[in-house]
Amino acid sequence: VCNHQNERGGFDCKTLPVMNRLEFIDWIQNLPAAEYYSMPSALKKIILFDMMETLVQDPWPAAILPLLAKRRLDLDEFSAARTPDNFLRFEAGLINEYDFIRQYYRRDLRPQLRQQLPRPERIRKELYRSPIRLLSGVDALLQDLKARQPQAGFHLGLASNYSMWYPHILDQHARLLRDGMDFLFFSCEMGRRKPDIRFYQLIQDSLARRFQVTAAELQIWFADDRPENLMAPREMGWHTYQIQHRDVPAMQKALQGFISYPMFAPADES
Repeated sequence: VCNHQNERGGFDCKTLPVMNRLEFIDWIQNLPAAEYYSMPSALKKIILFDMMETLVQDPWPAAILPLLAKRRLDLDEFSAARTPDNFLRFEAGLINEYDFIRQYYRRDLRPQLRQQLPRPERIRKELYRSPIRLLSGVDALLQDLKARQPQAGFHLGLASNYSMWYPHILDQHARLLRDGMDFLFFSCEMGRRKPDIRFYQLIQDSLARRFQVTAAELQIWFADDRPENLMAPREMGWHTYQIQHRDVPAMQKALQGFISYPMFAPADES
């Protein structure tokens, strides 16, 4: 370990005894503050958030449920009428908005049911009209992170499955979600969706190129509300957290460990 810079501009180093991981963590955490913070590190700390139901309330229910109620349709009937995988392909950027709208419903629907269903253009309009609300506590969380960012040296970003309509979401909270993030990773621009491991690999490769480091020099913390979206990044060595029941304070508490001890935070903090 080399932690004291000498008069020649190098670092004075000493050899540590063999320790297991827990002993090493204990040794680090008991270092005098001056020694701990003077230890050179090329590690880049990245904090990534999913967007829907991690930071932002999903506007979809508020937009679609009133439309269905007016037409005396339930959500199961509506879901069964939609073209399978159409929305997933739109989120992955594999089809454009025109094709997404055109292929919204299955072709084999009964004419009476097709007349009863809301037009896709109307659904889009209602989505744009629905208010975009942050989860309770997210405003304070992001403001706190931005205030601590210059001293702590971490970077913030979004990593979300979302279609080309995502700018509408960001514009509603531009200060925190658009201007407050250093990186924006959206499935529609990547050609892959979570939980595909390639989604995370593309992000990791992009960050490594951005900072001109290897993947091993990246310390990535990622929060998502879906457990299936955390399996692949955990296998890649990312620090993962599953937010449950919109509990932002619990997520913020888990995040503090990563910020304070980024090299040693547990890989799975859910």
